[in-house]
Amino acid sequence: MEVHEAANGRIALDRLRESVSAGRPFDVVVLDIMMPEVSGFDVLEQIKTRPEWSSTSVIVISGAVDWIQDLWYIDECADVYVEKRAGFLEDVATVVDRVLQDRQARSQS
Repeated sequence: MEVHEAANGRIALDRLRESVSAGRPFDVVVLDIMMPEVSGFDVLEQIKTRPEWSSTSVIVISGAVDWIQDLWYIDECADVYVEKRAGFLEDVATVVDRVLQDRQARSQS
């Protein structure tokens, strides 16, 4: 498994483009909603509306989602939402593993 990180939303979008150009699109993106330059909401929207990225699973993490419309949007567009709290990184690791296993099972069907 390869892991790539991005310091902000603009870099995340650049990395997504590069992965598709290299013929190795990302299987899973772990996306923080609160990112500089381009928000996580904007990155999420682009992932789910661009055909070349639409099959990418998205795990959204945030501790700042307070509004019901934000939660609704995340629920509609993301595969999984993980709330930032004590121990949330272990939750993210578990969710990434589960999402990858689900993707593998679907590809073998």
